[in-house]
Amino acid sequence: MIMGDTWDLIVIGGGPAGMMAAGVAASRGQKVLLLEKNSSLGNKLRITGGGRCNITNNTPDTRRLLKKYGEAEQFLFSAFAQHDVEATLKFFHTWTSHQS
Repeated sequence: MIMGDTWDLIVIGGGPAGMMAAGVAASRGQKVLLLEKNSSLGNKLRITGGGRCNITNNTPDTRRLLKKYGEAEQFLFSAFAQHDVEATLKFFHTWTSHQS
């Protein structure tokens, strides 16, 4: 980073949401700076699991997937109905194919 650089977007935090925001903005031609206090990006993503945090866990049946979320199932239904596992995988495959 050079003093005086200008950015279209500065994202603070290199967790999953920050990385997605920075990646999507960059893929749309924006000049992006992603700031993270830790030595590497995505540390929180690395420690998630238990079949609940990974929405791409090969459970394409939205209702079956949401059963894993217990009481949050009803709250999450609308979001997962609009952006199910298949749509999410398609997004990541499309997005990553544009990055290479």
